[in-house]
Amino acid sequence: MNILRAEELSLGYRNKKVVEQFSTSIQQGSLIGMVGPNGSGKTTLLRALSGLIKPFGGQVFVGEQNLFLLTPRKRAQLIGWVPQRERLAWPLTVREVISLGRAPHRGWLLPMTKTDQAVIDDVIHNSDLDSLEDRRMDELSGGEFQRVLIARALTQEPRVLLLDEPTTNLDIHYQIQVMDLIRQLVSCGGITVLMVIHDLNIAARYCDGLILLHRGKQICAGSPVDVLTPENLEAVFNVKTNLYRDPWGFWAVSARNGTGQYGREEPK
Repeated sequence: MNILRAEELSLGYRNKKVVEQFSTSIQQGSLIGMVGPNGSGKTTLLRALSGLIKPFGGQVFVGEQNLFLLTPRKRAQLIGWVPQRERLAWPLTVREVISLGRAPHRGWLLPMTKTDQAVIDDVIHNSDLDSLEDRRMDELSGGEFQRVLIARALTQEPRVLLLDEPTTNLDIHYQIQVMDLIRQLVSCGGITVLMVIHDLNIAARYCDGLILLHRGKQICAGSPVDVLTPENLEAVFNVKTNLYRDPWGFWAVSARNGTGQYGREEPK
């Protein structure tokens, strides 16, 4: 079943087009990554699919509902959005921030119901944040902070979760921690995730499918093996690549520029 569908989206700012004639269908319960060079339109697409910007042309459907005909509150009940960079203006606790995700269901000023509290408790537990719920956000590590933002989106109980570079500025330990959480949400919770990701190794390891963008156009879409081919990546990134299985059985990508001049090689 397709849960998210875009039809011939054209996007931009003022009179400048950033994305042209983009179409895709995303199945329920899948983890899809959007990859491509900087400036290829990935974040703009994600913002449009969340309803934050309106297209020059085209439509977006969540299930059978036209996204741009819904109220902001109804959109927030269907789609969770985690931006690339977020700064919190107040020193809220982890639980207080996660609780904000219930606003689309109860309004901003109404007290929490037992249902709200139960949803928050479940999300905190499933996100492995029990030991952090009373900590202030400004006391958290980068990985912990990111997990809290994802948890806040999950308390909206959305059908689709949109993530803009969820592992940016995280060290390798927290990259794996955050991506393991996202993978678990898809595999065990049945949620659908569409994320922008720059790290092709993370994309190859975790995603069910990929969409490759370049200069505002979709180059191809399919499984990581079908998308991350040496031919596709050289055409888009202008680098030489190799897709292979690492010692743990995960797909991985190695890359160098055309000359390989600055890469370190092991002695013969």
